[in-house]
Amino acid sequence: MLYCLRRNGGEKRFGFSISKKAGKAVVRNRIKRILKEICRLNSHWFKEGCDYIIIPRKDAVKKNFHELKEELFRLAKKVT
Repeated sequence: MLYCLRRNGGEKRFGFSISKKAGKAVVRNRIKRILKEICRLNSHWFKEGCDYIIIPRKDAVKKNFHELKEELFRLAKKVT
């Protein structure tokens, strides 16, 4: 899930929230690291002056970098 909140100017900011149902802390932190890297490498997908909240589902633990990247790209196109 991807939420977008528009603000008055400023840089784009990202927030990540992963449920404990997704797994233990090691697993949740791995998903957060992957998502942060995807956002860093592809920041042009997102508009300036917005806050983005990314909430991955439980099945995100089973996906690799490229699958998560495709999913986030699809969500980013919907929001922006």
